[in-house]
Amino acid sequence: MKASIIPVVDLSELLEEQCDKVLLSLYDNESYCWYKDLERDPAGLLSL
Repeated sequence: MKASIIPVVDLSELLEEQCDKVLLSLYDNESYCWYKDLERDPAGLLSL
C-alpha cells in the first residue's frame, strides 16, 4: 500500500453510513478496502 497521510477522524461519533462516506472521501479504494478488512480483523492494526 502506498504511503499516505491519514487524517484523524473520530468515526465513533458518526453513524456507520456516514463513516463509509467519510472514508470514501478520504481514502482511495485500496485503502478503503484495507480499512474494511481491519474492521473484520482489528488485530491487523498491530501488525502494521
